[in-house]
Amino acid sequence: MSLPIAGSTWFDGRVPNPRSHRGPTFADLLKQRGDSHEASTSQTLPSIIRDRSWTDEDGTVWRMRGGDQPARKTVEHLLLDPEVRVLLIADLRPVDVALKDRAGLWAEVRQYYPEAKRREPGDHTDFAVAEFRDSQRRSLLVIERHC
Repeated sequence: MSLPIAGSTWFDGRVPNPRSHRGPTFADLLKQRGDSHEASTSQTLPSIIRDRSWTDEDGTVWRMRGGDQPARKTVEHLLLDPEVRVLLIADLRPVDVALKDRAGLWAEVRQYYPEAKRREPGDHTDFAVAEFRDSQRRSLLVIERHC
């Protein structure tokens, strides 16, 4: 007797469902957590950088500047500026990064910046960085962590 192949018929006439023994999908897990606003209709995760604009909790609309990641010097300058809001998105929710925590964040992000592509085997971490501006020319630095 041979084992059934996906798409073949079982001995009782049922067609096997290849997903029947898998756990919940990532979208299902997001729904359980309450993060289903986009996960229920799409397999891609929300991304402020990919969307190129973001409206914050106060209704301020932020629009991305440029197309590529800013130069390292630009990022360092923005991180040091107390007038610049910095958002880290690591768990689907934007978190404001306090001025005192920015140096530590940059130490981690800098390792993955395009010019420094030295990774340990099995390290799939990546960061996307972008500068945004609002209508009053204030700056926002968005850092997205992808694993």
